[in-house]
Amino acid sequence: MSTLRRPFVFAVRPQHHETIDSYTRRLLSANFELDTLPRELLKEATGTRHPDDPETAWTRVLRAKTRNPNLDLSPRRARLCGTAGETCEQCKPLLRDRWRCLLCAKGHHIKQHPHFDDLVCQKHRRWVGLSTIDRQHPVGHEILAAARTFRNLRRHGRINPRMYDVLERILTAPGTPDLTTAAERFPSIVALADALTERAFMRRLFDPSRSYIDAVGQLREMVNETLGEKRPQVTRGIWLYLHPTSAAVRDAITRNDSYQTPASHDFPLPRQIATGYSTAARNLERFAGYFAATADEYQTAMKYLDFIHGAHDMDNPRRGRVNVICANGHRYVATVLNDGLQSPKTCPACRHRRVLTGQNDLATLFPEAAEEFLPELNGGLTASQIPAGTQQIYTWRCKKHGHEYPQSVANRTRSKDCSVCSKRLIIAGHNDVATTHPDIAADWCRTSNRVGPTDVAAGSNRSIHWRCEEGHHEITRVFERVANGGCRECSQTERLEVKTDLATTHPALAAEWHPEWNGDLRPEDFTHGSNANMAWLCRNGHSYRQRIDRRVAGIGCGRCSKRTRITGINDLATTDSILIKEWHSYLNWKTPQECFAITELHWWRCLANNHDYRQTVDHRRKSRGCPMCAPGERILASDPSAAGLGSLSVSVALLKVTP
Repeated sequence: MSTLRRPFVFAVRPQHHETIDSYTRRLLSANFELDTLPRELLKEATGTRHPDDPETAWTRVLRAKTRNPNLDLSPRRARLCGTAGETCEQCKPLLRDRWRCLLCAKGHHIKQHPHFDDLVCQKHRRWVGLSTIDRQHPVGHEILAAARTFRNLRRHGRINPRMYDVLERILTAPGTPDLTTAAERFPSIVALADALTERAFMRRLFDPSRSYIDAVGQLREMVNETLGEKRPQVTRGIWLYLHPTSAAVRDAITRNDSYQTPASHDFPLPRQIATGYSTAARNLERFAGYFAATADEYQTAMKYLDFIHGAHDMDNPRRGRVNVICANGHRYVATVLNDGLQSPKTCPACRHRRVLTGQNDLATLFPEAAEEFLPELNGGLTASQIPAGTQQIYTWRCKKHGHEYPQSVANRTRSKDCSVCSKRLIIAGHNDVATTHPDIAADWCRTSNRVGPTDVAAGSNRSIHWRCEEGHHEITRVFERVANGGCRECSQTERLEVKTDLATTHPALAAEWHPEWNGDLRPEDFTHGSNANMAWLCRNGHSYRQRIDRRVAGIGCGRCSKRTRITGINDLATTDSILIKEWHSYLNWKTPQECFAITELHWWRCLANNHDYRQTVDHRRKSRGCPMCAPGERILASDPSAAGLGSLSVSVALLKVTP
């Protein structure tokens, strides 16, 4: 008799939700078999030790060896949640390895399939939990009562693994009191779930006619009453957790449509409650105020939501394609590459790429452009069915001239005129260069160009071959040809016939032409833009040299404008003979004969009190001398135009000078 057909001597009964590996381990131990027996039996049953479906093949072997044809250890019997059973991909990461109550298993370590049933063994009053076996321990009446409430919530679909995990993370988030064990957190989690899913509370909390500040206040009162103390971080976490549901309620009202649950594991708001809001609220508060109600910004709220949903740690951003709700309450799928979620500007509804009738459709945002969007030209579509920012091309009809033209909605909303009127679309007989500028089109070289004058507009940047009536050939762009008014060589010939010499254009400057120093050259030999350095004679009889273009620009005689110093005429010693008596003898680098009476600072020493100071000549004239001396002691206290120090005050001042 083969080993495969010989049954096990001692039968082992499968436990609740037990895995096939755990059952095999206990079965081999009870029959004193080696751990290598499964590989030998699989090879004998399938001809290989590594079959394609080892779990199914080993189940058939176990049925034969235990003589139990109904043996079923598949995870189908362990339902994870009420919506998707054991196939729910969102619940599998949340429900870690489960272990049978040690007392129920009579001391055996029985591993179970992940499931979301009772976390407390009511028979032995023992905490089982969701994860490791070494944390099982007896519990008191508070946890037993919470377990009965948990079973009731689970039966009515008021709690799921996602909600349980979120509430647990909120209670363990930074800034909250530390509850060391999962059993200690269990009553608080169940109490919060029970209070949150109470129908009267949900009806008031999600009422869109109330402000977000009032709703947060109601939530805060519930949290404080449920937990028995003020827990602002818990209030904030629950408020942010509920934001997809609040956005879905708002979206149903704005679309005048039935409420749709945002996702299968979001907050379980009954559809009957949300549907009752559709006619109750019209003027909705901006959704951006939702996060402001808890003093959050969009990015900080999204980072916290990633933490409570278990997407990543607070310092490790998640990446990939994720569902996002923007700051305005629109749901979309985004690619996350950096820390936190993408900016709300990437939302297709906010960018007017996805239509929300009454919010971002063409008829609402751009009524003038919508008047040119006709249903008969676009397959029956109306302007209220088209998003204002889409790149899809539709047909439009200009209301000014009746032009029909194709253009994307995004480009049409950015432009003020139609494509034909703005010459972005060329229609022969309307806006081509042959129609608007027939004189320019007459010089179009028909044999050298691939396009004709009816194919381009007058503002085109295309380079074209031209040949005028005189036979001049030229390659230039269309808009340059239009700006020049025709052939450039013909225009230059016409300009040469017009006199542009300096004597004709600037006769006043030509009158100052030096009669001797320029030889035979005359103003008629130069234009006003020439850079030739010529001699001039100003009205005051000063001779000087200057370029013609600079004379035209207004630069005249340097002596008259004090740009050129002439000793004995405009130097400081000549123009201010009294002031230079206080010229400092060694602090100035120049003498008065080498300076102008301009805004340059000079050193002075007053004759009255030997004060040293720096001052411009103009300021010295206004202060009449040293600003540190009394007004009567200053050098120009008497008549500043006097030739010498004739006044009594000046004479007295001279007597005070130290030799």
